[in-house]
Amino acid sequence: MAVRIISGVIGAILLLTILLALPEIATIIAVAIIASIALFEFCNANKLPVPVIVIAYFIGLGVMFCKELLASIIIGLILFLITNVLIKKVTFKDCAYGLFGSIYVFGMMKYIFMVRLLNGGKYLIFAIFIGAFFTDIGAYFAGRAFGKHKLAPVISPKKTIEGSVGGVVLAVLGLVAFTYAGSRIFVYTPNYLNASLIAVILSVISQFGDLGASSIKREAGIKDYGKLMPGHGGALDRFDSVLFVAPVFYYLNMILPIFVIK
Repeated sequence: MAVRIISGVIGAILLLTILLALPEIATIIAVAIIASIALFEFCNANKLPVPVIVIAYFIGLGVMFCKELLASIIIGLILFLITNVLIKKVTFKDCAYGLFGSIYVFGMMKYIFMVRLLNGGKYLIFAIFIGAFFTDIGAYFAGRAFGKHKLAPVISPKKTIEGSVGGVVLAVLGLVAFTYAGSRIFVYTPNYLNASLIAVILSVISQFGDLGASSIKREAGIKDYGKLMPGHGGALDRFDSVLFVAPVFYYLNMILPIFVIK
């Protein structure tokens, strides 16, 4: 527990430094670095051959930084199929995993800096991490205190329905408090109903993201993707829920803005 808390505090300090003290280009670079580490963890966990990993990075970078997303995916798919034909040790399953991993990691993580580039994005970006991390924290402690009924025993035996509810509650409280703080610090006009609705959706999506990653790990026969953060696992372990939350928040905030930013 102590290692987990210390590691989490250090990670939070680094995150706050990048988001608050550094320019937006630093956020883009940080997201690209984390995505690169996460994709390597994914490929390593699924024992993908080197040619597949190289092409997966090619697709991932194209999806993250090029406007022609479909073109990047099609080119990558063609390269995968050619590799599958030319290299006997590369299976179609390897190529499928590589294509999925590149889109899953780079394609979804890019929405972190896309939110950062929005009007008021330097503040709005924190909603992503509140939705994901507050859900994790709430679910963890509520599950330890009240957990009795298993949520998804086959995928993740320790997760409980009580923990899931606790995660939703803390996410709602966190995002409503965040909305209030924004209205006071930046004189943004808050919308607490939107903030509450978005928090519930983000929390549920966050938990699906976590369970999805757990399912992939279970199939790969591993507990964690890596050891980057002691007590938390690798980059993909820490950001698996963020991958789902970031794009959902980006689009939801367009429909149900938590602030009116002038």
